[in-house]
Amino acid sequence: MKSKTDKILEIIAVLVVVGLAIEGIYLYNNWPKQMPFKSDSRVIEEPREEPIEEPVEEPPKEIVLPDSFGLDIPFLCQAPLGDWRSPFDHACEEAAVLMVHYYLAGEQADPETGSQDIRNLVGFEEKNYGFAENTATEETAQLIRDYYGYQAKVSYDISLEDIKKELVKGNPVIVPTAGRLLGNPNYTPPGPLLHMLVIKGYTPAHFITNDSGTRMGADYVYSYEVLEKSIHDWAEGDVYVGKSAMISVSL
Repeated sequence: MKSKTDKILEIIAVLVVVGLAIEGIYLYNNWPKQMPFKSDSRVIEEPREEPIEEPVEEPPKEIVLPDSFGLDIPFLCQAPLGDWRSPFDHACEEAAVLMVHYYLAGEQADPETGSQDIRNLVGFEEKNYGFAENTATEETAQLIRDYYGYQAKVSYDISLEDIKKELVKGNPVIVPTAGRLLGNPNYTPPGPLLHMLVIKGYTPAHFITNDSGTRMGADYVYSYEVLEKSIHDWAEGDVYVGKSAMISVSL
C-alpha cells in the first residue's frame, strides 16, 4: 500500500509530464517556421560598356605635283601710280598681301584702288603695330590675319617642293627674299635689301612670280636655283642669314 507521500510524488510527476507536453505542443505551434529556400534561376547580366572606337586618322594624301602649275593672281606694282616716294618705296609686303587678297576675293587690281589700299594697310600697321617697313614673315602673316581674316600659315626651312605643294592645293604663296640676290635687272641698283614676292606658279625650270618691285613684274620668272638661294627671312636686318620661309594663304 502506497504511502501518502508516494501518491503526492506520483501526482507531481504526472503534472510535470503533462506540463512538459503542453509546453512542447505550444512551442511546436508557435516556433517560427523556416521559409523554404527558393532558387532564383534568373541570371542578371551586368550592363556591358560598348568599347569606344577612336577615330582613325587617315594618312595625308600624297600630292601629285604636275610638271607645271599656275594660279591666276592679279599683279600690283608696289608703286601703282609710279610714285616711289614713301610709303611706296617700302611697300612690297603690302603689295604682296593685296595681290593675294584680290585673288582670294575674286577682284582685279587697278592703280588707283591699289594705291589707296596700300596706304590703308600702311596706316593700319602704324596704328596697330607701331611700324610698317621691313616686316618679317610672321609679322606679314599677322597682318593678313588681322586685316582680312584669312588663314596665313608660316613655314620655315622650306624646300622648293613645299612651295609647289601649297600652290597645287590652291594656296597663294608669299616668300621673303634677300632682294639683291635675285639679280632682277629692272630694280634700281643696288636693289632692295628685303623684298617679298608672290609665287603664283611654276614650270619645269622656273617659279612664276608677281614681283611688285618693278612695273614689269607680272608673271616674272626666277630659276629654281636663284629663288632657292634668295629666300631669306628679315632676321632683324641680317637678311642673308635669315631662315628660308613662306606664307601660304587660304580662306
